Parts: sequence; structure tokens; C-alpha cells
Amino acid sequence: MNIDNEASKFSGARGRILLMDDEEIIRSYASTLLIYLGYSVETVSDGEEAVSLYTERKKIGRPFDIVILDLYILNGVGGEPTIKKLLDIDPGINAVVSSGNSESTVMKDFRKYGFRATLPKPYSAGQLREMVEAISSAERRIGEPTFTAAEAFKDAVK
Repeated sequence: MNIDNEASKFSGARGRILLMDDEEIIRSYASTLLIYLGYSVETVSDGEEAVSLYTERKKIGRPFDIVILDLYILNGVGGEPTIKKLLDIDPGINAVVSSGNSESTVMKDFRKYGFRATLPKPYSAGQLREMVEAISSAERRIGEPTFTAAEAFKDAVK
């Protein structure tokens, strides 16, 4: 199966996602999977790019449904300062914080910082899929998704 050809049939039908990560391999892996699942995905490597692209897309009427932000960006602006700026632009943003450091204050207290969910690294294709689908379905049901990746996965396997 050619993933690119199959994915292009459905690209964007399920929503628009902005993915910020400083590692190209993670951006490529996650975006390929999300496109295959039917999402339209744009990627950036740091917070300045994320804020700029989010603002631009919102102005032209093509806002992102979900934003996934890497907490730590080597030589760039990470998730914590980025979410502050994005919340000023859009207080209702559906933002997910992602990090390999699950002990960080932001990962533990993600709601306090304005995130709706966490996605600890390394994550599997299934964990990424479950998190994005849980946010999408929770948004349709209640409008205020707030949960951890573990909670989303537990609900998905019930």
C-alpha cells in the first residue's frame, strides 16, 4: 500500500493539526501517520514558527483543530512560552504538550499551563492516534477535552 496515495484521498477530512518538534524524524513520523489517518498536518521546528503559522492560518479562516507542542526545543522556543502566546491568540486552543521528561512541572500540571492533554515521548503510532482521536471526539462531545495520554488510551481500549 502506498501511504502517500491512500492518505491523500482523506487528507484534512478529520481536522487540521499543527505539529511542533525540533526533531525532523519525529515530525516526519507523526505527520505521516496523521495524514494517513485523514488529518491535514503542518509541521514547524520551533515556537516562533508555530505562533506565526497559527496566526496566519487563523486569519485566513483555516485554523488548526489541534496543536501538538514539544516542550523542549534545542536552540529554539519550546512549548511553554509558545502556549502562552497561542492562548493570547486563541484562548480555546486544543493544545497537547509532548516531552520525554514526564517529570517536568508542565507535563504534570499541563492544565495549569493551558494545555488540554499530554503526550509523553517516546510515543507509539497507536498512542498518537488514540490521543488525537480522543481530543477530536471529546471536542465534539463536550467542547473542553482535558486528559492525559494514559487516560485517553484507557478509554479507547474499553
